[in-house]
Amino acid sequence: MSEKTKLLVESIQRIGVRIPLGEHERVEQIASAIFEAQDDTAPLANEPGPTPEPDPAAAANTAPTPAPQGANTEELRDKSISTGTMLAADLIPKFVAVLKQYNPEEAKQYEAIDPATIPDQNLGDILEDLFKSMDTIAPEGCYFGAHEGDGADFGFWTVED
Repeated sequence: MSEKTKLLVESIQRIGVRIPLGEHERVEQIASAIFEAQDDTAPLANEPGPTPEPDPAAAANTAPTPAPQGANTEELRDKSISTGTMLAADLIPKFVAVLKQYNPEEAKQYEAIDPATIPDQNLGDILEDLFKSMDTIAPEGCYFGAHEGDGADFGFWTVED
């Protein structure tokens, strides 16, 4: 397994995405295919780079704001928000767009984020917080995260008993 593939798998696990038992090899194959399709000279987002200035608003990192009363999130039940990618740069804008639609107050803290300018180790932290924020709009009996059968399918899934 290449170093880039190892870093991707570690990043996936660090943000809390569960890779089902026996699926690690599949995730590694997907990651390898992604990197083969990319220019090998391009650094990964999590490779060391300049550290951004701390954001005072982010430093106040408080608990997620609950979705407003009356927000109809039932239409999100068992719905994919992003499929086919596990790259933070692809996931963050999609998640923020949905969050903005259902909980605009909570989405405000993410609107100015440009994933292309932030090192991957920081993107992992942002995604972790964003997952918690997305849970604020999850329909009753659902969670926000990766689909059990496809680690690159993120959405709102019914909790199985």
